[in-house]
Amino acid sequence: MERGVVPSVEVLAELVPQLVASTHAQAYQDGALRTLMAAHYRALRNRRSLLLLSLERQVHVEELPWVRAVAANRVADQDHEPALSGLRQLGELAVRAFPGTILPNPLIRELGVLARQAEAGAPLVEELAPDIFMGTFTPKFLAAARVAAELLGSRLYERYYGIDCTAVRDLAITKASKSPNRRRQPRPRRQRSCHSPVPPSLEPVRRAWFDQVARTSVTSAPPGSS
Repeated sequence: MERGVVPSVEVLAELVPQLVASTHAQAYQDGALRTLMAAHYRALRNRRSLLLLSLERQVHVEELPWVRAVAANRVADQDHEPALSGLRQLGELAVRAFPGTILPNPLIRELGVLARQAEAGAPLVEELAPDIFMGTFTPKFLAAARVAAELLGSRLYERYYGIDCTAVRDLAITKASKSPNRRRQPRPRRQRSCHSPVPPSLEPVRRAWFDQVARTSVTSAPPGSS
């Protein structure tokens, strides 16, 4: 940052997935699997981002079938400190280096991954896209509004913008209490056979995954096994 190598928060957002990939892969004990999962995370983050309607979202890393297949190799009692430390350092770096700049959604997304891994319960919300806004918010916006109101109440920010933080906090609490099950229920998954077609958007990731598995198997095979 001091040398000007990272000139903007957008450039920082492009670099962060490499760091998050390493933290994400620490959940696996096997060294080769950690390397594979880190490479897979970086590859998935290079996919094209889509603007989806009706609160839909793109598939998460942990939802992919080939990632679920190796989920049993994750450490049961994972240490949350690396993810929490990374979350704090990256968040502080972005705010200090680029004050007054709205954090781009790709950076918020990576910070959200770290927050989930650390079980921090931080409701990080992305900047809304006006052209696809459907007039509905996900539950985390209520949680974020309540946290923000409690932090900013009776502060300069509240007075400058004329915000009634008490009213915002009470509204968030009321809305949340009226909708205890507001969290969207996961859509039922269709059972796929091993030969079921993969969506075209995920085909490059699937191919890169199996290529990497093949190379890992060859390099880790014991002498004379062939």
